[in-house]
Amino acid sequence: MATAQTVQFFNQSSKSLTKALLTDLFKGVAHISIMPFDLVKQTTGTNAGGILWKGLSFRGADELFTIKDSFQVNQADPTTEEINVDQFDTPIDTEVTAGEWTFAGNVPTVAIAACDVFYKKGVAISAATQNEGILGQEASPAVEFDGQAYFAEPKEVMATMLVENRGCGMALAFARVKLVVGLSKDDSGAAYLKMSGTILNNPEASGLQGDWAVCKKHTA
Repeated sequence: MATAQTVQFFNQSSKSLTKALLTDLFKGVAHISIMPFDLVKQTTGTNAGGILWKGLSFRGADELFTIKDSFQVNQADPTTEEINVDQFDTPIDTEVTAGEWTFAGNVPTVAIAACDVFYKKGVAISAATQNEGILGQEASPAVEFDGQAYFAEPKEVMATMLVENRGCGMALAFARVKLVVGLSKDDSGAAYLKMSGTILNNPEASGLQGDWAVCKKHTA
């Protein structure tokens, strides 16, 4: 009598998909770090269009802080197209196209430093010289504002991103993302920059680096 053979997907000597995987839960967001994509290309030692993961450091990188539960990363469902032939009623195969990767989050600030990153600057506004600031409604005492003007269309910011979970035991890294923001304010709270973006491919010349990474805290 023949003995049934168990076949594992990735390693024939042991199972890869087991209950133990349930311990690697990515919950909460402790840090969202971003660095300019062009700068990362230079510092990782490649000028071939993409980045290298080896030795990539986010120490001291800019951080995004998001309103509770607003940060999301999603890959859309794949689309499929059937391949049919005249000789059969059922498809002989399907063409599968991966869904677009997107992310979103609400950054609770309209600080000039943040707007400088995401918008093209116009003129500076300074009350240091008399009558060159912006006068508010209040007359006694008078309120005069300094500031920075911006153009309405936001920049398209290209960045490399690292998202660390609560406790910093795991992280998701994205080689190349394009993000934009829009100003939003309603009656429920502080004004915020509504961030949205797309996770793109890593155009590194060897084609071996990959576009994103799942990372787990190293233990000696």
